[in-house]
Amino acid sequence: MQAQATCIALAQVVQTATTGFPEDRAAHPETLQAITTTVNDINNDAMLRILRGGGKAASFGDVRNFLTQLAFLSQNPPEAGAVLTDDMRDGLALTRSIITEVCQAADAASGPDNMSPAGVDSDSSGEGIFETVADRTGKRSTDWAAQPPDKIESLLQAAKKDQSVGVLAAVLLGLASSIVLSFALRFGLLFIQVAQRGRQTCSVPAKLTCMFESIPGKITVLGCYGFKFAPENRTEDAFPQGLSTGTYGQILIGRDTFDIKLGSSGDAVWSILFIDPLRRSQVNRLLAGSQERPRLDFSVLTSDKDNRRAFRNYATGGP
Repeated sequence: MQAQATCIALAQVVQTATTGFPEDRAAHPETLQAITTTVNDINNDAMLRILRGGGKAASFGDVRNFLTQLAFLSQNPPEAGAVLTDDMRDGLALTRSIITEVCQAADAASGPDNMSPAGVDSDSSGEGIFETVADRTGKRSTDWAAQPPDKIESLLQAAKKDQSVGVLAAVLLGLASSIVLSFALRFGLLFIQVAQRGRQTCSVPAKLTCMFESIPGKITVLGCYGFKFAPENRTEDAFPQGLSTGTYGQILIGRDTFDIKLGSSGDAVWSILFIDPLRRSQVNRLLAGSQERPRLDFSVLTSDKDNRRAFRNYATGGP
C-alpha cells in the first residue's frame, strides 16, 4: 500500500544519501540519478499522513526541506562535484531519525501484514490538504450579455411594432434589472465571502525559511488558507536559487511557526499556502501584530481582471 511504499522510498533516499556522499569525495552520477528518481516518486500527502500517524506532523517542513535541497543538488551538481554541506548532513541525520521512528510506529500499529499509520485513513487517492477549493459560485447564468443578441433584438422589435411605450419601457426595465441583478449577485457573493473568510490586508513582520535559507519580510495579505509574502529586499535574488512553485518551507510569525507550500510569485511577492489551514481565531491573533491597521481585502471587487480571476481560482481564503 502507499504508506509502506512511501516509507521504503524515504528509507532508500536516506540510505543512498548516507552511503553515496562520502566526506572525502564527490557523489557518483549514478547516485545523483537514483536520488532524483526516488525523491520525485515520493507522494507528499502520503508522507504527511505517515508523519501524523507517528506524532511527527510538525517535522514535515524539516523533512520536505531536506528532500527538496537534496533533489536540487542531485539535479544541478556543481562542476567540482556534488557534496553535502554541514547543514545538509545535519538535515540527513534528522530525517533519518524521524523516518525511522514514524515508519516503525506505523508498522507496529498496523500489524505484520498490512502497514498503515495509526489513526490515518487508508484511502490513498492522493486528495489531501494541499488542494484548495476553487470558487464555483461565479457562474453568470443570469448575465444578460451572455444571452444571444437576436433574443434581445426580437424583444425590441416586438416593442417597436406594438408602438407601445409601456411595452418598450417594460423591456428596457427588464434588461436593466438583469444587469443590476447580475452585478448585485456577483459582487454580493464576493463581499459575503470576503467577510466570511476574513482575508485582510496587513503588514505583519515574518521570516520565511526555504531550502535552508531564511528570508525576512512582511505578510501583506493574510487569510485562513494562506498569505502573500514580500521580502525586505525586493530584488530578483531575494529568494534562494531554485525556489519554485510547490517548494515547501516554514514561516515564522511572532513566536509561531507554520509549515507552508509556495504558490506563485509576481513582482517579488510570493503567494503561499498554509499546509494546515488556520482557524479564524489564529488569524485574528496574528493580525494583532500588524504594523498597519488590518482591513478586509476587497481587491477582488475592483475592475482589475487578474484580481477577479484570482478570486475565482482560490476564493477569498487563499493567498
